[in-house]
Amino acid sequence: MYQKFIINQDGVLKFGTVYLHKDLLSPGEQCRFGGGLWRIDHSRGAIVLYGRSFDFGLPHLDCVRRIDWTGIGGCPRPLLHMPHWPDEYPAVPVFAQRESTALWGSKTPCRVLVTGSRGFLGSRVAWYLEKCGCTLYTPTHQEMEITDIESCIQAVESFRPDFVIHCAAISSTGYCQEHPEASKAVNVEGTCHVVSAATLHNARCIYMSSDQVYQNDTNEWTMTYREEDTDLENHPPRGIYGRDKLLMEQQAQAIAPSAIALRLTWMYDSREFSSMPNAPQQLKEDRGIMANLEKARREQSPIKACTRERRGVTDVWEVVKCIASILHKAHLEKKNELPGGVYNCGAESTCTTYELYLRLAKERQIDPSLILPDDSWSRSLAMNTDKISALINSNDFVKPKDQGEVAHFG
Repeated sequence: MYQKFIINQDGVLKFGTVYLHKDLLSPGEQCRFGGGLWRIDHSRGAIVLYGRSFDFGLPHLDCVRRIDWTGIGGCPRPLLHMPHWPDEYPAVPVFAQRESTALWGSKTPCRVLVTGSRGFLGSRVAWYLEKCGCTLYTPTHQEMEITDIESCIQAVESFRPDFVIHCAAISSTGYCQEHPEASKAVNVEGTCHVVSAATLHNARCIYMSSDQVYQNDTNEWTMTYREEDTDLENHPPRGIYGRDKLLMEQQAQAIAPSAIALRLTWMYDSREFSSMPNAPQQLKEDRGIMANLEKARREQSPIKACTRERRGVTDVWEVVKCIASILHKAHLEKKNELPGGVYNCGAESTCTTYELYLRLAKERQIDPSLILPDDSWSRSLAMNTDKISALINSNDFVKPKDQGEVAHFG
């Protein structure tokens, strides 16, 4: 007995443990799209497809329209194809091309590739879009190494997404300052690779930038910045991270003017969705201003907050809903008609960081004496968000139907 699979005339991929591939056929069924062998790869948590059927030929995996999991116990798993077996590389992901139902009032499903899906933002974007009914691919570093253009092209080509949401990055400003080569390779070149791969396969790309692009030698803490208030040549951002983000925007938009860059602020998790009973453990991990306050309460340790700093501090779920709304709008209204470009995305600042900490401490009944004023420096990362507000209205944001489900758009 051998572990074999076939693809029948309706594009159904069927598994089984049989002597011959034809033993997998039901009466009246035909194998028109070939077959091969399969095995469980426990290290990857995936089913590996390889080889070919002597009776029906090589598998035509592009013709897969549905996957029947009953032959392997009924439990879906990631599928990988080894086209050059016995060589195990490359390993190409396999997807059913029409497996999901239509979404957001469209007649076709929305296919979305999300990079950085293990990170703070990417994990929440992927979870939310899946709840909305999107067909998701969240490649690992091994499946899509963004510093390798060929790896990016292969990942996008294998999945053929409508949209690529690029959240992968080195987000630590301190690490980027100490490791400028790594910052450039990942934040600049890596993003350009992802945008290039998406464009090559006619997918719309949304990628993440930062409010750090506004911290240059003209920065005044009382100012609020619009998207055009940057000058890489004459007034570059002071830090490597901000400088690379601005360079990334310029190069990525030159590659794909239809791409959308979102300049994000400092984010925290309000628990709007991550507190749901069915939310994965990764979504329950927190960071940002709320985590800082809870640590101060727990350890009775003071926090220094700047009295001359203004920056947007944003609930990560507002960013997630904004991204989903952009996809919704683009998917329904023909994706190439939605204006590309750079957008400030996040909360607008109405107070200083010190004032914000005091207000939040009061709301959470934390001793305000733990918040210490710091006037030793100043800056503004406050952003004007009129441009994205004209594109996406907060009334368009989806709200959860109940504690276990997120409503579809439309």
